[in-house]
Amino acid sequence: MTIGVGIILDGGGTGGGIFIFGSGCSLTLDGCIITNCRNSGNGGGLLVQGNISRSSLIMNAALIENCQAGSGGGVFAAGCDIEMNGGEITGNRANNSGGGITTIAGGTRLGCTLTINARENHR
Repeated sequence: MTIGVGIILDGGGTGGGIFIFGSGCSLTLDGCIITNCRNSGNGGGLLVQGNISRSSLIMNAALIENCQAGSGGGVFAAGCDIEMNGGEITGNRANNSGGGITTIAGGTRLGCTLTINARENHR
């Protein structure tokens, strides 16, 4: 799946390409491409946020490129666990913090974990 190719997606403050919010939400991206997305708020490519309990994001050989946001140009995560297995987060920009990835505890106070496992890209 490719999100944003040939167009600019604008999430209007809630994740330019994909926005996940809730308790115990889970998203797995297998070889997906998120490109050319933008958001005036957080998470140009992806915004993942837990609520009462942590959410999770697993990226397997995913590509997040040329996205832009206030914070977390590629990925913005609050109250969630992120696991990145291979793939790339490249060419993203942020006006405030984290051109590639921003992780915070946020208002949820659940904390975040970020695990990056290098492996061969399959795209």
